[in-house]
Amino acid sequence: AAEAQAESGEPAALLSGHHYVVLGGFSTTENAGRALREIAAKEPAFRCRIYRFGEKFMVSPFSSDDAGACAQFIRVQDGRFPDMWTYTAR
Repeated sequence: AAEAQAESGEPAALLSGHHYVVLGGFSTTENAGRALREIAAKEPAFRCRIYRFGEKFMVSPFSSDDAGACAQFIRVQDGRFPDMWTYTAR
């Protein structure tokens, strides 16, 4: 699904009950795409995806069915992205 999103440029759908590390929320896909490129330049190891987030778009470098894995991902960044947080899809 991520590969299809990358090729088509379409935002991915959130999976209910899945946990996402959030780097930012954006009102347009253009803004989300720009943020994605800026994040990739700062941290090339991240494989960010854009997700539909209600009427907005969310940029996430990591997701898991385990909330603890998301918390660990954030901790490992050691403050380089201080505004990251975890969102659990409903």
